Amino acid sequence: MENLVVIKDATVLSDLNNGRLLEPWFELEIPTIMTDSFITEIRRDGQEDLVQRFVDERLIEITGVSDGKAGPWLTEVSKFSMDLGISFADATALVCAKERGAFLLSSYGKMKGRLAGQGIAARGVIWVLDMLLVGELLTFKEALASLENIQAEGGCIPKRLCARRRNSWKNGKKIGPVGMV
Repeated sequence: MENLVVIKDATVLSDLNNGRLLEPWFELEIPTIMTDSFITEIRRDGQEDLVQRFVDERLIEITGVSDGKAGPWLTEVSKFSMDLGISFADATALVCAKERGAFLLSSYGKMKGRLAGQGIAARGVIWVLDMLLVGELLTFKEALASLENIQAEGGCIPKRLCARRRNSWKNGKKIGPVGMV
C-alpha cells in the first residue's frame, strides 16, 4: 500500500472539518487525492469551500480518467456503484484507490470488509486522529476536543471506537494507527 490517501465521501470531509482536522491533516504531508467526480459532487452540495484552498495550494491532487481508459473505468465504477449501493462519485474514489494502491478515507466503516476483498484498504476519522497524535500534530486534549466536536455535529464515527480512544487519550496513551506510520 503506497502512502497515498483518496478521500471518498463528503461525510468524512465534513467530519474532518468539524473536528478542525483539515489543516493538521495536510501537515502530515501524505499525498491526498480526490476524483474530479467527487469535486463536482461537493461543488453541487455547496461544500467546495472546505477544500478549495487545499486544491489551490496543490495539497489535494484532483484526478480523473484518461480518454484511453474511459470504457473499462466506467464499467468498474458502475459495478462498484451498483454492487455497493454508493454514488457514482463515491465509486470513482474506490476505483482510484484501487488503481493507485492508495488508502481510502471514508466514513462508511461497514464497507471496510467488503472493500478489503477488492484490494482496497479503508480508513476513517479515528485513523486520522491516531495519525495526528503519532505525528505530534495534536495533543491528547486537542484530539479529545476534535472527537467531541465531530460527535456533536452528528459525525459518522463508531461509538465503540470513540469510547476506546477517549479512555486511552484521557490516560495519555496512544492507540494505533493501523497502516502508514
